[in-house]
Amino acid sequence: MLHARDQSYHQGFIKVPGEQLYYQQFGIPAKNKLPIIPLHGGPGMDQSYLLPQMLELAKDHEVIFYDQRGSGKSSVGPFDPYQITMERYVQDLEAVRKYFGAQKIILLGHSWGGILAAEYAIAYPQHVAALIFMDSAPMTLNGMKVFDQRSARRLATIQKPLDQLQHSSEFQQGDPDTVEKYYRMIFETYCFKKSDAQKITLQFSKATSTHGPTIEKIFGRNFFSKPYDLRSQLHQLGIPILIIHGDEDPVPVATAVETRKALPDSTLVIIKECGHFPYIEQPRKCFEAIRKFLKRVLGNQSK
Repeated sequence: MLHARDQSYHQGFIKVPGEQLYYQQFGIPAKNKLPIIPLHGGPGMDQSYLLPQMLELAKDHEVIFYDQRGSGKSSVGPFDPYQITMERYVQDLEAVRKYFGAQKIILLGHSWGGILAAEYAIAYPQHVAALIFMDSAPMTLNGMKVFDQRSARRLATIQKPLDQLQHSSEFQQGDPDTVEKYYRMIFETYCFKKSDAQKITLQFSKATSTHGPTIEKIFGRNFFSKPYDLRSQLHQLGIPILIIHGDEDPVPVATAVETRKALPDSTLVIIKECGHFPYIEQPRKCFEAIRKFLKRVLGNQSK
């Protein structure tokens, strides 16, 4: 964790239609106006699991985290499932960019956050300087199906206790401790070393615990059940893209390789002995790759 003397820190809420988005801003606001916005996974998780490890980036950059609509502290008033759409999530991210007055941003999407980063970049290419896909969900439906199959095989050995937790009254009522136990069991199968799952911060809010599973189902029904392939649209952007992927991630390395081949402006870094959380499992290699990439991006911006 960075000390106060090393950085500035602000937190607050950004008003968007029907909601307020909770944000945390770390690091000195960049003179180059290129803040990094990490996008958390899920869909239905919140920013807490990225912290404090991802604050490593705030040593050199302005970094803005926010909870996506309906999760974390970004949940006020009645939960509206009709507002859980890709279009709304993209517009929420645009509201974050406008709030901080950044002409361009660097998006770092982890897991599901990679899909959201791609969708935003396609919708607002003029506002994205670079993309970082960190163990991103696959950019195609076929890749997503392979991931689902691979994940199911890993979960097979713990499926019974997972089902018991998921069908318990505590889980159904959104008890944070029960939901945390459920996801930590899953994440143990996502890490190269099972013990690394204990390093993941899972401090679920009541909103995340209650709404998270519903948000996941909505996107599963309305986005991940239909044919999609974001690679051709990303190809047209012509911006630098970094793809970081653990070699033991349940999201197959092959999906990252396919994305790399489709995007000539992209760089692929495969981290060995690493699962779905490289910033926790292999932090030195992960942040070295990001720093090298950002140095190139910022150097190009200054020319």
